[in-house]
Amino acid sequence: MSFQVRTSGSLLRFAFVLVLAVASTMTPAPAGDQAPGGFVEADNSTQVRARLTAAQIQAFLPARGAFVFPAPYSTQGIRLTNASDCGGADCVNYVGYSYYHNINNHVGSDTMYVFIGLNQSRGGAGPTLFSYNKVTDEVRNLGPLFASTSAYSWNSGEGWYFSATRPTTIYMNDGPRMLRYDVLSKQYETVFDATAQFGSNRYIWQMHSSDDDRVHSATLRDLSTYEMLGCMVYREDTKKFLYYPKTGDFDECAIDKSGRWLMSLENVDGLYDDEMRVFDIETGAATLIWDQDGAPGHADMGYGYIVGADNWNPMPNATLLWKLGSPVVKGPVVHYNKNWNIVASNHVAHGNAKPNTPPEQQYACGSNASRYTGAANEIVCYRLDASLNNLIVAPVMADLDAPGGGDDYSKMPKGNIDVTGQYFIWTSNVGSSRLDAFIVKVPAQLLTGSSDTTAPATAITAPAGGSSLAGITAIAATATDNVGVAGVQFRLDGANLGSEVPSAPYTFPWNTLAYANGSHTLTAVARDAAGNSTTSAPVSVTVSNDLTPPVLSAVGVTSVTAIGAVVVWTTDEPGDSQVECGTTTAYGVTTPLAAALVTAHAQTLTGLAAGNRYHYRVRSKDAAGNLAVSADATFNTLPAPAPMPDPTPTPTPTPIPGGGPLGYWKLDEGSGTTALDASGNGLNGTLLNGTAWTAGVVSQALSFDGLDDYVAVPHTAVLDAYPLTLAVWVKSGATGLRGIVNKYLPASMNGYQIFTNGGNLCAWYFKDASDYVWDGTGCTLMTGGYNDSQWHQV
Repeated sequence: MSFQVRTSGSLLRFAFVLVLAVASTMTPAPAGDQAPGGFVEADNSTQVRARLTAAQIQAFLPARGAFVFPAPYSTQGIRLTNASDCGGADCVNYVGYSYYHNINNHVGSDTMYVFIGLNQSRGGAGPTLFSYNKVTDEVRNLGPLFASTSAYSWNSGEGWYFSATRPTTIYMNDGPRMLRYDVLSKQYETVFDATAQFGSNRYIWQMHSSDDDRVHSATLRDLSTYEMLGCMVYREDTKKFLYYPKTGDFDECAIDKSGRWLMSLENVDGLYDDEMRVFDIETGAATLIWDQDGAPGHADMGYGYIVGADNWNPMPNATLLWKLGSPVVKGPVVHYNKNWNIVASNHVAHGNAKPNTPPEQQYACGSNASRYTGAANEIVCYRLDASLNNLIVAPVMADLDAPGGGDDYSKMPKGNIDVTGQYFIWTSNVGSSRLDAFIVKVPAQLLTGSSDTTAPATAITAPAGGSSLAGITAIAATATDNVGVAGVQFRLDGANLGSEVPSAPYTFPWNTLAYANGSHTLTAVARDAAGNSTTSAPVSVTVSNDLTPPVLSAVGVTSVTAIGAVVVWTTDEPGDSQVECGTTTAYGVTTPLAAALVTAHAQTLTGLAAGNRYHYRVRSKDAAGNLAVSADATFNTLPAPAPMPDPTPTPTPTPIPGGGPLGYWKLDEGSGTTALDASGNGLNGTLLNGTAWTAGVVSQALSFDGLDDYVAVPHTAVLDAYPLTLAVWVKSGATGLRGIVNKYLPASMNGYQIFTNGGNLCAWYFKDASDYVWDGTGCTLMTGGYNDSQWHQV
């Protein structure tokens, strides 16, 4: 929960709220639209999908807007927030919770509002209204929802939610008051104030409302100690309060979507975990369900029923259905995990509950994240019956070890689903340093559509049975289904061979080099979206990889100089090229691998010492990966040539009339981080970022890496002289943009620069915006030939 403080009788949290919207038209969405992708698998399936890496995620995520999750999911996602909404910081809070409505009721409209917290202390701009168009998938930032002076601009939004029926209304708590707030008109309405009924030292928390906005519940707390005292209910239709004081360690309470049944979770006996107390607010009847009997933990409520986690069930992390009435009936397990190590998807989201519809004809969704590698951390949905099938919707993309989002609880998705059951919203750090909000379109038709029990048909068409294979071989299969093929997975000797192929043509490039020679069996498994699958007839093949390395011959050395040589050799089959070289048989230096497969090889050795004996041997690997290495051989480099005469010393600049040079940096110190000014004006410079000393025209010079090395001279009015003359010795082989002398601040329109661009010398000068030497190009006064790695006086 967020940290709270009391200010002028109101409770504030240090966070923000982001509210998102979709275009403002009222045109109904096209009938019969179905979300793409997704697939169904049984709860006891042993299939495990590899988690996406941060690099893989970034490859398909847009800056904002629609994208498609990679196979096998193939569902459509929408990115709502990005770094620009937080000034580049990590300001997005996780969505309030799985049982709240962060998405409004947008039925019959192209407009969708989405509600997310932004944290003002971490770069947020306060509650912000965004727009997302369901037809065009466009997301736009429409500006702040509350003024920065409003106390609500600091609220996290946790515990706020959209009305299930009023498209532009959210419910908010402010101390003892429940408020309605219209996100478009920005008008407030008080639903109730608990002060008159419960006293001035009380406030409300964890609110819930029936789907018809008629009945509301909230946890009642002490304003001084923050103690949770029990559960209050307000019937807006009769303007009456009800109160259910706690009888144990209180956790939370909620009214169901029909407005009749109240659930209170509290540890009554002080043992184990929370019990469930159920109240019929019409008759006053109360029922106690012990934790050991399956009282739910994380849960959501429908119309007269509860879907929640059962901590005591023998099935791993099971989720149960409870039907409320007299008596309360414990229903079937509706979802469980493959094993106990997998974190339960029990942040149950059932905001899509429908009235007058049995729960067995409905579904809920869940999400979670863990470090256990035997699970993919996915958003799943499941029917509220005993079918025990998962609709696999999308990966949550959360990495609990990445910094974005804060602690583990904040990084967990805890997503919720809209009233249509077609859009699921959650937050994820996508393996990065910040949290962002996403929506995925739920292909619910795969759970609720007509039952498909017909399995696909599939057969391997290549290679032929009995084939002898070596290297990369194309495996191909055909697959058909009465509804549609969701994917084909090739298998070798019963193990998956690569990733599933989601659409025709169903082919896979199999590299036999990674497998032992001998007999192997290929099969193809085709599945449909309903979870039906078929394994093809097996095809037996023989792997006959080349195990013989190339034969090396004519190994020798040519073009020997004082500092280098060329090593040559031939092979009897194409292979790559590489040479090891050194002054001993330990070698120590290996040339870069020339990957091209050739039979005539040549590798150039450089940077050798003159007059030395060198050992070398050559290496070639064929297409099958067989490596041949030659015996050791030697050669001698030539003696060093006679030294070149010293160059003519650089004359000292002639002093200018009136007192000599303004600044004169010889750059001949040879050590340290100071470049002394020989003009006598004291304009000493500082070497920064690793600028190194090297040989110069006469004695010493400075070497710069072309990235961030430079010498900084403090600014002084002396350097603003006009007119002026600049002179410098420079040597460069660079072809890009490189600075030589710079005294210019961007957009200042005052200063000068000498630089190279594409190997050309360039210079320009600005006295002011109207008096300058600049031709509007990227290289004024362009003079070529200055990247020949020779010294030039400029």
